[in-house]
Amino acid sequence: MLERIKRLVTDPPPAHVFEFSPAGIAWAISENTSEGPRTSTGFEPLPPGALKVSPVEDNIIDTLAVDAAVKRIAPPNPNKKQRRPAALILPDYCGRLTVLDFDSFPSKADEQASLVRFRMKKTLPFEVESAALSFEAQMDPKGGAHVVVGAVSLEILSRYEQMLRNSGFQPGYVTLSSLASLALVPEAAGITVFARLNERVLTVSVVVGNELRLARCLELESASADEIDQVLQPTLAFVEDEFNLPVEQLIYCGLDGGTRLPVPPQSAGLMGYLAGVTA
Repeated sequence: MLERIKRLVTDPPPAHVFEFSPAGIAWAISENTSEGPRTSTGFEPLPPGALKVSPVEDNIIDTLAVDAAVKRIAPPNPNKKQRRPAALILPDYCGRLTVLDFDSFPSKADEQASLVRFRMKKTLPFEVESAALSFEAQMDPKGGAHVVVGAVSLEILSRYEQMLRNSGFQPGYVTLSSLASLALVPEAAGITVFARLNERVLTVSVVVGNELRLARCLELESASADEIDQVLQPTLAFVEDEFNLPVEQLIYCGLDGGTRLPVPPQSAGLMGYLAGVTA
């Protein structure tokens, strides 16, 4: 998975990285200094309610507040004719991430795209025709494929991108936070379950070997321990039965118990991105 993330990033990777969440914007800025390359990271908080994550409604509630936060991180480029490349990491719940299983998968890119869009059409809460959709096939030795698909409404995506363009950035690389954060998860021979709680959004990723095989993202009512357990326990039982393997690793972020990642949940995507491009 880490290798896939590295392949998706142009060489060299963007010097500016932004991860948006309701709490604020996690950021990283890389620069060359007299002592060599250096990457600075930080977190710019947002006023409560300025950003509300949804897959079907505008996420940027307070445009002025979000725009001002980006400008505090990186002032606008004085050269307005040359936009600075940036990586944009979106909140999981603003889009959809899933894994589609196929007994057979076409070899031609246009046929693959048509098939994936057809399968996604019934599962998305927004129109697939007006969605930014990206996928990657994990081929099965038997000829099938487990296809990782990420999708987000173009209208919602454009609003996030506009916040960066207002400061002279060009968001050329876009991903969902849970995909980027997988680079932080240690590889294991068996099943790894990675659960992250950010605000009231619980994301569960199931990795078998080095392949993402299941992704769930739910907005919880209260994010209580009982509510979280009602999601995790059936998921653990299902994956052990489905893949006929024990869960070897249970990795938590923003949750108590298990093996905890030493990063805040609102910047896990950013830290995973950095790990992926520097490894």
